[in-house]
Amino acid sequence: MINVILVEDDLALAGNIIDYFELENIICDHAANGIAALNLIRNNPYQVIILDLNLPRMDGLQICQALRNEGNDTSVIMLTARDQLEDKLAGFATGCDDYLVKPFAMAELVVRVRTLAKRKVVRLNGWNWLNYTWIWITGKPLIRALRSNSARQA
Repeated sequence: MINVILVEDDLALAGNIIDYFELENIICDHAANGIAALNLIRNNPYQVIILDLNLPRMDGLQICQALRNEGNDTSVIMLTARDQLEDKLAGFATGCDDYLVKPFAMAELVVRVRTLAKRKVVRLNGWNWLNYTWIWITGKPLIRALRSNSARQA
């Protein structure tokens, strides 16, 4: 199962997203303001963070920037009504991985969450392990395994 946090101050929208995620077997915590979100994110491992930009107490850009400054590289989707190019550029500049404008299709949000969750890098003993299951099964060294995997996709 995928574990996400939704940071959204519109409680009706948050409830709809959480209900839809439950149908899709996605576990979803929720925070309605930026300070609560930071506390949850710092104390719980999430595969994806979904951030609204217009939040009370601390906006989504500030949250994303704080997380990146702390070395947190959890995938972030900005989910917002701000649809101008400048807003999108600001989101990506702070370190978000994806940007989805409201209104949106729930199925699209689910696909984006699943895609980013698959890309999660596993950290073990200070090393980033990509495709770690395949590496352990084959017993090949990391670089050789990554090259072999890349060659098959080409």
